[in-house]
Amino acid sequence: MKLSREGAVGNLRVFFGDSESDYVSVDDIYKNAGRSDYSLESNRKWLYNRLTLIRPYGLYEKVNGVQNGVRVTQGLALTKQGREALHGSSSHTRGGDIRERAVAQQDVSVVSVQRDIDILRNMYPEFEFVFDVHFKNRDA
Repeated sequence: MKLSREGAVGNLRVFFGDSESDYVSVDDIYKNAGRSDYSLESNRKWLYNRLTLIRPYGLYEKVNGVQNGVRVTQGLALTKQGREALHGSSSHTRGGDIRERAVAQQDVSVVSVQRDIDILRNMYPEFEFVFDVHFKNRDA
C-alpha cells in the first residue's frame, strides 16, 4: 500500500495534534491519535506501520534513546519538509530544529533558546539541561 503525500501529512497532523512544536513524544502520539486505551504492543505495531508508510516523504526523523538497555523510539522530530507541510512556510524558524536555528543567527532569542532546551529535555530525559541567563557586569 502506498500513501499519498497528503495522506502522510494527515498522519503527521494526527501525531502532532495542535502542537506548534517540531518534536512529539511517542506517548503524546498515542494520546493525540486516541490510542491511549490500546496495549503498548498494539500501539508500537500501529506506529511502526504508519511510520513505514510516511518514511518515503522525508517528513520526520526518529528520536531514539535507550530504555532498559534497549534502543527505542522516544519521539519524532520534523524535518524541514515536515515543518513546511505541517506549519506552512518556513520563512521563519519555529522552535524545534536546533541545527537550522544555529545557522540562522538572526532568529536566535532567549525564548527560542528556551524552546530548544525544552526540546532537548524531551529528547534526552537522562540528561539535566540548565538554562541560566545573567546580565553582564556593566562596570567591568
